[in-house]
Amino acid sequence: MQDLLFRCRHWRSNSDRSRHVRHAPANSRESQLLSKPMTSPDNSSHTARISSLDGLRGIAAIVVVIGHTIGALRSPPGIAGPSVILFFVLSGYCLTASALRGDRLSDRAQFYVRRIFRIHPPFVVALLIAWTASHIAWSGPCCAGLSPWILNFTHLSMPAGELVQHMFFPGTAQDFMPVGWTLEVEMVFSILLPLFVLLAREGHWSLALGLSLWALFQREPAYTGQVYAIHFVVGILVYEASGRIAVVMKRAPRVAPLVLALVAAYATLVGMNFIPVQWNIFFWPGISTLLSTPLFALAISSAAFTIAAVHLTSVRSFLEWRPIAFLGRVSYSLYLLHFTVLLLAVRMVARPLTDFEMIFFILVVVATSTIAAAAMYRFVELPSIEAGNRVCSWIARYSQSEERLSRIQSQDTASGNRDA
Repeated sequence: MQDLLFRCRHWRSNSDRSRHVRHAPANSRESQLLSKPMTSPDNSSHTARISSLDGLRGIAAIVVVIGHTIGALRSPPGIAGPSVILFFVLSGYCLTASALRGDRLSDRAQFYVRRIFRIHPPFVVALLIAWTASHIAWSGPCCAGLSPWILNFTHLSMPAGELVQHMFFPGTAQDFMPVGWTLEVEMVFSILLPLFVLLAREGHWSLALGLSLWALFQREPAYTGQVYAIHFVVGILVYEASGRIAVVMKRAPRVAPLVLALVAAYATLVGMNFIPVQWNIFFWPGISTLLSTPLFALAISSAAFTIAAVHLTSVRSFLEWRPIAFLGRVSYSLYLLHFTVLLLAVRMVARPLTDFEMIFFILVVVATSTIAAAAMYRFVELPSIEAGNRVCSWIARYSQSEERLSRIQSQDTASGNRDA
């Protein structure tokens, strides 16, 4: 788990939306773009947008920024790990609704087009910004006041020719984009997610869960990111069970939110190895390996957070509060840009900071990253989403034209047979 937490440097991706709660306001251009359904005659039941999950994603992104900033000054960024896992679970939940918008080939094509335009163009722009920022001469002392972890990223260089090679698929780009490994995982499981949804729906939910657990515990994985399949599958299963969960939450006693919060908090602490084995109530003979596995524990906590965001009115209202909703909208850009902002900011650190100075430094990094993210959201993310919508509209129109032509040909053939 330490390796996971050390690597967690997230996000994620804002995902397509689900069907179970209110629509986002329709009077803003970005709301219309983000909630616009795939242009298909039979997808009306899958077009709702869950704004509270945006807020949850925004809080998770801020936690990542704070975790990385603390890690740059004091220690490796351990608190970023649970937020990354939450991103994966949220993607599994939200993308399930998108994957269910239609069964035709054109619907599948639109699903993949939207994911590519949602993830990839902002990644490329953020990578270019990070590469450009790396050319700013390092003027601060080499190691004063900074952790060994952050120093791994302070003197990077890469020729432009090599940079281009890293633009074709999301990744870390030789550590110029340290959070890029999560985008690679997002993209890979975006490709596979319709298959997991089909397995859970047409087969049985236990098949999808069992396959993801096999991927988690395989000793020699074919793909290192396969251990995160469990989180996307948990998101899928929470989405599929949303109707039943809603009924349970309505009938549950008033103490239910507290129980859900305790489960989320406890599983998070287990996932971060903050609870010793002898105090871990999940450590039961026979199933202790599963329940005390950090990645599985974080799947449980992320599922609890997701359920609370969707089904608890008080939590949903807080996450839909305008400042939190704003963070949700810009969370992907915030996730992409904050590390570059952090690397520029640490150049001003000439000595170890006091606790008060560190808090002020964190606030500066968070504020600067958020401002930069708002600009990138406006000038990169929204145009990219709009371009994806236009491509999907063209695919839908072409598909409908082909269907009409096919019907006409079928009618002509039938008429010819009758005339004969």
